[in-house]
Amino acid sequence: MMSVPMSLIAVINLKVPEAIWQDGSNAPLSAAQILDRIRPHGGGDAENLQRVLRLLTSYDIFVEHLCGSGQRKYSLADVGKTLVDDHQESPIEYYVKRPTEMALYYKSMAGMCVPFMREMLEVYDGFQGVETLVDVGGNFGVTLRMIMDKYPNVRKGINYDLPGIVASAPDISGVTHVGGNAFESVPLGDAIFVKLAVVAITMMVIVVAMVVVVAMTMLVVAGDSGGDDGDDAAMAITMVMLVEATTMVVS
Repeated sequence: MMSVPMSLIAVINLKVPEAIWQDGSNAPLSAAQILDRIRPHGGGDAENLQRVLRLLTSYDIFVEHLCGSGQRKYSLADVGKTLVDDHQESPIEYYVKRPTEMALYYKSMAGMCVPFMREMLEVYDGFQGVETLVDVGGNFGVTLRMIMDKYPNVRKGINYDLPGIVASAPDISGVTHVGGNAFESVPLGDAIFVKLAVVAITMMVIVVAMVVVVAMTMLVVAGDSGGDDGDDAAMAITMVMLVEATTMVVS
């Protein structure tokens, strides 16, 4: 599964989406044609790039076009279009306007959050005595709902996340969704909840990811690589939006 996000970040670093997009033309290109645009001075391995493109095609990032000669060409799918640097909308802005895609993103994020919180609430009782709880980076409020269901003393929950995220958050009894930037300010409460374990794990993943991405990028331009297949649209949408969120964190 790691091959999917790593491939996604590699094509972003190589500016493959921009090479295909070309000011909106989005004309199908072969892997060799894409290499000519991203490495105009030569070099690179078209076969390895094609493997990465085929993997991401199975996740609806690219669209594969099979020509009569048997040559494969690639254009950007709707998800892939949000990766273009000069695209008018960021991934978050793009998806909040599309309820179906946001529903997939919500399902994917809930699927990652719920098991973590279920285990945590079995062993942690630090929410006793808290009446107003702020969840920083709370996404759609799933975490607050689980905490408030177990601790009725938490009468008010403040779900704090990016404006584009909370704009699509569902109504939850006792929870107020607030949009903003946690690196600028955070709402007041009796307690502020940040999933530090998740942050720590994420930082470790980022370190590993940096090494793997460099390796995959080098494989495209010189070496050998493999790939997995898959068709989970929620994975594609979530990865694109997490790339967007990660960019905001480190910029």
